[in-house]
Amino acid sequence: MKGAQFYIIAIAGSITIVAVIYGVALFSKSDVAVYNRSLRDAKKAYAQADYKTTLSKLRYVEDSLRHSSDELKLNLAHSAFLVAKFNASNNIMNDILKKGNLDSLKKQEQEIEAVAYLMYYDTLIKKSANNSIASIASNQMGVAAVNLQDTNLVDDQEKHLNEVIDYFKVAIKKDPSNLDARYNYELIKKKKDFPKRTMEKVKLLVRQHKYQLAYDVLAEAIQKDPRVDKLNSGYLVRLESIMNIDKK
Repeated sequence: MKGAQFYIIAIAGSITIVAVIYGVALFSKSDVAVYNRSLRDAKKAYAQADYKTTLSKLRYVEDSLRHSSDELKLNLAHSAFLVAKFNASNNIMNDILKKGNLDSLKKQEQEIEAVAYLMYYDTLIKKSANNSIASIASNQMGVAAVNLQDTNLVDDQEKHLNEVIDYFKVAIKKDPSNLDARYNYELIKKKKDFPKRTMEKVKLLVRQHKYQLAYDVLAEAIQKDPRVDKLNSGYLVRLESIMNIDKK
């Protein structure tokens, strides 16, 4: 972690390459062979952390072979997330959370592609009949909102954290056994409550007349999370004044 930013949260397991289904009416024998090969290539690319190739192979299955399933959509979204995380800028989720505002991404084709497939998470949350898949998708939307968005650019950080927490809540509701979502919920809830817990500690120290210690705790907390100062504007200065008076 760096300051108020935090990075890797538990990602919902590894990518699940969809199972091959033989005898599908729309697939010829040659199509099945291509389908199998594409999935093997996607899995191999994923194991090698070549996420662009993973995404490309899965796109071929969906676009050219016209195969569609919740599992494939989840794999596409996972791949897009990893492409965006390791190959794009830190602000892609700013555009996703603005509900399709892609103006700032027009010159970044890779990021536009990632946005499109990342939104499969949202589709699966709302429409998948498989609660396990919907839960993973909701957890991943929360993870993406944290990992792909520069929180320093968020106008209302409290609102942003609440949105992230809501994703994890939905994930837990969809599948109470989703331990990744539970871990993520507790982690983000702890971050959201950090200013409140800090001030409770500082005010207790003030009541005990431990002004220097209270000042040090607050100053360190502000360095760690600027929201502490924003939500308690001027408190550090007032505390410094009390310290100076107390020393006289």
